[in-house]
Amino acid sequence: MMRIITYIILSCFMAACSQNRSGGELEQALKLSGENRNALEAVLDHYKHDSLKYRAACFLIKNMPYHYSQEDYYLSPEGEKYRPDICKFKNKEELGMHCDSLTRCGYLEKHDMIYDVLSVDSSFLIKNIDLAFMAWKKPWARDVPFDVFCTYILPYRVQTEQISSLREEMMKRFLPLLDSAGVKTPLEACVALNEHLKSV
Repeated sequence: MMRIITYIILSCFMAACSQNRSGGELEQALKLSGENRNALEAVLDHYKHDSLKYRAACFLIKNMPYHYSQEDYYLSPEGEKYRPDICKFKNKEELGMHCDSLTRCGYLEKHDMIYDVLSVDSSFLIKNIDLAFMAWKKPWARDVPFDVFCTYILPYRVQTEQISSLREEMMKRFLPLLDSAGVKTPLEACVALNEHLKSV
């Protein structure tokens, strides 16, 4: 009987260890991170005493191999990057004519993918995880389950946009509005934001 109990305890211990850093999707992501592995492991080390934030960090890192920024630009014949400032053009047609002239002058259209697993640094991830948890503690979000939080609140990007501090900027701009409105649910938060944006 004692052997069975010891075996069960050891099995549970080994399973718990394997979920931390060795094996599975997390280890695969760390292997794919190349020179960026130290940065990602620094995030995991940062949260080693906070199990929920550690799980959130694992969620982000496991999903990093599938996410990237897309950098679109023109490469001049001399090898210099050029991005047209779309605000300087009256309309889409004018921008199209400008881009056509670039290709006629020998510029090459480029689309580079910068994978998160290879490029996102530890300070960026830590800041975004902390800000996401700050938002999750708000009255309108605190009842959101952890898996929903990981899918909809925690991520630091939407699609292939450049990595930025947009979360922090949006929180500084809109959290005081939601706090003063006293919203209690995600739906109330959305309604309050929509009403505010209509009036701006």
